[in-house]
Amino acid sequence: MTDSAAQQHRWQYWLILGLIWLIGAVGDRCWFAYDRSVPAWDQAEYLTSTLNYWQILQQPQWASATWWMSFWQLTSKFPPLTFISTVPFFNGWGRGEAQATLVNLVF
Repeated sequence: MTDSAAQQHRWQYWLILGLIWLIGAVGDRCWFAYDRSVPAWDQAEYLTSTLNYWQILQQPQWASATWWMSFWQLTSKFPPLTFISTVPFFNGWGRGEAQATLVNLVF
């Protein structure tokens, strides 16, 4: 197999992977557009935790040790990276269950 043929196969793999991601993303957004039920307990806990981080990051006090202590103590049992990385999505598209799951498309 020549180098250009191998490169073409790599592009085909990336195209297939991109199409799978796109189908999943469109299906995910359609689901949230049509599903108006109340979130289950687990999703509600994630949303509440994300809202807690969103609230504390509205007025950060980077030099305050007390602020940092309360910041890291916000999470109950889950690592906070997902909650923290969802905050920019809340700032851009609003606060809600559908907006909170936009971060999943990135990950």
